[in-house]
Amino acid sequence: MSGKLRTSEEGADTIVWLALQLKEKLVSGSFYFDRAEAPKHLPFAGTSGSHGIIDSIVDRLYSLCDLSK
Repeated sequence: MSGKLRTSEEGADTIVWLALQLKEKLVSGSFYFDRAEAPKHLPFAGTSGSHGIIDSIVDRLYSLCDLSK
């Protein structure tokens, strides 16, 4: 993770920058890093298809516990 982690101040910079942008300039649901839109998933980390897997696990847990969403 060398060079990827940020101090609190550096992380806050993008949050403050986002708060000051017009919503028309931003992409809803996007991940922003250093004042720019960035990929949500790391290459070769196996995270790009994880949402479907997580949803299926949650559905199975609800079923096992006899709960409804």
